[in-house]
Amino acid sequence: MELESDNEKFEIEKRRYIDSLIEIKNKSDDDYEKNVTFISSGTLLLSITFIEKIISLNKSNATWTLILSWIFLCLTLVVNLFSHQLSSWYHEKSIEEYDYDVTNNIVKKRNKEIRYINWGTTFTLILGMIFFNYILFNKRNTYVTRKE
Repeated sequence: MELESDNEKFEIEKRRYIDSLIEIKNKSDDDYEKNVTFISSGTLLLSITFIEKIISLNKSNATWTLILSWIFLCLTLVVNLFSHQLSSWYHEKSIEEYDYDVTNNIVKKRNKEIRYINWGTTFTLILGMIFFNYILFNKRNTYVTRKE
């Protein structure tokens, strides 16, 4: 009898531990989406303000670099919003279809898709920031001048 209660206690503790890991992962995913949105929109806004108020790109050889930066930053925002909606939809479907043996593999596949999309937004964010930094720190870009 004591052995059964030990097994039951173990299963209860195991379930609590798994639940806490799930909660931590969910919080991490939420934080990731917020941070990517804040960073990409902030960089986009900062770059627009910087170009408008501080420097001039007249006859600049960096205009296309700036445009690429903005494209990647906007793409990051759009794909991140898409990822959030897709993730929400997948969670709803998983709840509706709940059957542990079948759902477990489906959920793993869905989570893998979301993970790839999230890596894509990380990549586009980094590219957008690299292109913008290229404009700021490239010494060969002679046509970028300070506004007076």
